Amino acid sequence: MKRITLYLLAVAALIGCSSGEDVDYDTPGRSTTPITFSIEENTTRGMVPLETNTLHTMGIFAGYEKEEETFSSTSPANDFINNVRYTRSEITHPFAGEDVCYWPFSGKLSFFAYAPYVSSKYLQFSSDYVSGYPRMNYEPTTDVTNQPDLCFATPVLDQHKTTTAIPLSFNHSLSQVLFSANYSGDLPTTSASLYVKIDSIRICNVIGRKKVVMNNGTPCFDWQDDSECTAADRTSYLLRRGGLPEQCHIQDEELLEATSPATDNYRDMSTANGILYLLPQSMTDGEAYLRVTYGFYEMVGTMETLRASVTTRCNLPAATWLPMNSYRYKFTINLATHSIVNPTVQVGDWQSVNHTETNPIHIE
Repeated sequence: MKRITLYLLAVAALIGCSSGEDVDYDTPGRSTTPITFSIEENTTRGMVPLETNTLHTMGIFAGYEKEEETFSSTSPANDFINNVRYTRSEITHPFAGEDVCYWPFSGKLSFFAYAPYVSSKYLQFSSDYVSGYPRMNYEPTTDVTNQPDLCFATPVLDQHKTTTAIPLSFNHSLSQVLFSANYSGDLPTTSASLYVKIDSIRICNVIGRKKVVMNNGTPCFDWQDDSECTAADRTSYLLRRGGLPEQCHIQDEELLEATSPATDNYRDMSTANGILYLLPQSMTDGEAYLRVTYGFYEMVGTMETLRASVTTRCNLPAATWLPMNSYRYKFTINLATHSIVNPTVQVGDWQSVNHTETNPIHIE
């Protein structure tokens, strides 16, 4: 009976740190003291506070050090916890949940966290990683509706066993990209009730895969240099109008007509689920481009009817996307030439959007 009891305790300790993936932890025994986490109230991302009430999941890595050691370039960052999903059921509760892990009996742990939790399909340690600060590959999913606003926490190093939740301070690591549009010129005269709607926007030839290294600086991450990325790392992202409200990326509204002299009468096109969270990068004029499909519509009874559809493209102006910033591209559809003219980019602060009822995996 004694042997059976010891065996069950050992199994319970291992199950307590399961990530849902097959991981072989070559680590010392675990105590019965759970490792929990909290969010610091004064967490910031640049100049704007990161609202903590939208953080509900996070991924945790932890490296083990003996008592006489400190975290260094020779220390693994994921040999104790490897991308375990932590959750919280209430805003006031610490992050623990069913996937809680347990402190070792002795020694220290260094913690590395990101939010929200994503599958290792999109965020994974580099194949050549051995030790030091985490070096990972990340690629935003092309499913725009489920694109996470990836945040990294400042590492918390060399921690002894404690019953107090480890405080974490998160920072946005990506760039937001949004769109606004209007039209110029006369509508076709076939009907007095025609109007213009955009059906899709595809942003093309942007870098969609990079390495990122977490660190203890400000910000607490460094993205791979653009020059190290290849053509295979580039991709496109498609925004669509229509479908279920939670799947709609583009506002289902008529475009506004540009006026003369020009005014800022653009229609904001991006819905809450259509805001892109993309990798920081620089681009020369025309390196990235838009492919836009718009239609001429009119109401026939109670039915919106498409009368004609046009697909065109335009080169995007030079820009440098930095973490924690928002980039709104504005363009005008010239109906006479079926072309896009005057594309500009407006740089602004992070756009906070309430996703609680649309897509809770986004973080604001």
